[in-house]
Amino acid sequence: MKRGKMGVICIGLIMLAACLVGCSKAEKDTKKNEVKAAEISYERKKAKVKLKEDIVVVSDNCEPVISNNAGSNAFQFFIITKNKVKKNDIKITFDKEKEYTVSVLQYGELGHVQDGDNGDVNIKKRTTMSYNGVDWKEYLKVYENSDEEELEHFENKYLSDYTGVIDCYFYEVSVSFNTDTIKEDDTLKKMYIEYKGNKIEKDIDVKFLHNVRNEEDELPDVFYSVSSSTVMEWRTPNNTGELGTYTIQYKADKKFVIKGVNVVGDNGIVVDSVDVAGSAVNGIQQKMQGDISVNKGDTVTLYVRLRDDDFKNQLSYNKNVIITMDYEVEGELHQEVYGIRYLSAAPMDELYAKYVDGVDMMQYYNEFHSVVH
Repeated sequence: MKRGKMGVICIGLIMLAACLVGCSKAEKDTKKNEVKAAEISYERKKAKVKLKEDIVVVSDNCEPVISNNAGSNAFQFFIITKNKVKKNDIKITFDKEKEYTVSVLQYGELGHVQDGDNGDVNIKKRTTMSYNGVDWKEYLKVYENSDEEELEHFENKYLSDYTGVIDCYFYEVSVSFNTDTIKEDDTLKKMYIEYKGNKIEKDIDVKFLHNVRNEEDELPDVFYSVSSSTVMEWRTPNNTGELGTYTIQYKADKKFVIKGVNVVGDNGIVVDSVDVAGSAVNGIQQKMQGDISVNKGDTVTLYVRLRDDDFKNQLSYNKNVIITMDYEVEGELHQEVYGIRYLSAAPMDELYAKYVDGVDMMQYYNEFHSVVH
């Protein structure tokens, strides 16, 4: 195993648990029998217990902004269940009547789950070590100051006697609203999930905005944009709330002036800063400070850095944001509108560790991952 590599180690399937078989004390004391971490064998072991609850709902920070003419029309959350579920097994309602559809998908089928096979749960090494009580600050010191052999011996102390997750299933529940019915601004504050006779209440803050894009604004044909109007972004948990950079690129067919970039709807996401680059600013990337004049034939790229304090120290996160690029053409103001859907990139095994067993996985992100990446 390459030093410091926190690669994915699959040691279990959904409905299966795992047991890491490490070196015995005698083997560790015998130099020729020392076993490297990458060579440790794994056994698949059937779980002895099941979830205490029929369903665990993972829906923290569910605060999307949804409009009839801009951005995404949906939000999603995750459920962990004791038994397999079908769409009709789950009923979703809200504190107000809305027109929407619900889909229930096995989480393992999604493409962003790495090294999965037919919905397998992947138990990463960092999750196993967190279950076994590793001090990530101590691990960082060993990682930075020890050779590969010493690092592997340290890891092995936390890669043994672990029985893995219990029998369970992961699902993504997606709620898509009929945006044609959005005739005025409105808000949903409560979501109710019904399953097997139980009704779970969750706090949400879904904002509906009517006509974010001015329908009467006939946008002039002044530039070509290579940026998608709606995108989905997965973000690594952190303790700063940083959501990364959204890039907008234009090529001007006619002179226009960029006036600013703004967030629509108050759901905690803010513009931290905007950098501008391209021939419109002589090819030098710089902070956007005031108007940017773009002449015909110029290229311009906006690097929009977004941040949300609600994302600090959170494994679960789900917000939609709508941003506008305000610009002027021949004295008239216009808006280009973009929608971004942000979700946490925390994998299944980490969500399970936190929401079922109460393991603090943010220690890994704050005390190790943020330092070395």
